[in-house]
Amino acid sequence: MKKGLKVLTALFLVFMLTLFMSSCKKENPEPAEDVKEEKTLDAKDIIPLEEGNYWKYAGYGNEYAPFEQKVLFRRGGRVQLQMANGGTVMGLIYEIKEDRVQVVYSIEEFYDETDILGRENNMEKVILRSPLKEGMSWNSDNLTYVVDSLTEIVETPAGTFEECLKISVYNPSLEEKYIEVYYKPGLGMIKQIFLNEDEEIVNVLESYELKTAG
Repeated sequence: MKKGLKVLTALFLVFMLTLFMSSCKKENPEPAEDVKEEKTLDAKDIIPLEEGNYWKYAGYGNEYAPFEQKVLFRRGGRVQLQMANGGTVMGLIYEIKEDRVQVVYSIEEFYDETDILGRENNMEKVILRSPLKEGMSWNSDNLTYVVDSLTEIVETPAGTFEECLKISVYNPSLEEKYIEVYYKPGLGMIKQIFLNEDEEIVNVLESYELKTAG
């Protein structure tokens, strides 16, 4: 009888020790491995399209490569810009949607700074689309846009910018890269390279004024 009692007591102690060890493991779990989140950017946060914002670009490879661009008017998600390159002045309307920024209207030889935001769209070119992350792509206006990187370092006359977005634009009919565009989130386009056969036309940010800064 005593022998049986000793066995039961030993089994009970083993059972209690197991419970104790289990509770210790629950109270002190193994640290989980860090999961690195994939970096993404929101299309509407890339270009600050507020009234009065202004960008000036130096240009190389063509006499009309240098240009200036400024925001004239904004109502809701529609923004009117003026772009002048020494040869002509263009009026542009951008449309900002929840998941994209697109150019929806373009007119050449438009020298007036009058409000044309109410005009009917005559195009649809999606230049930025969320979520912007490395490797994503979209098609618009017979072109293919590919996000190459979100961590580019770009040197310009306006300064050196880190953590920049690089997008390559391809013309499927030519089966080759057509444009490289670099954006600094919150500042907009800082560099653009047009690849035309053996030529390169480069636009690079020279100066800017952001009314929204500070």
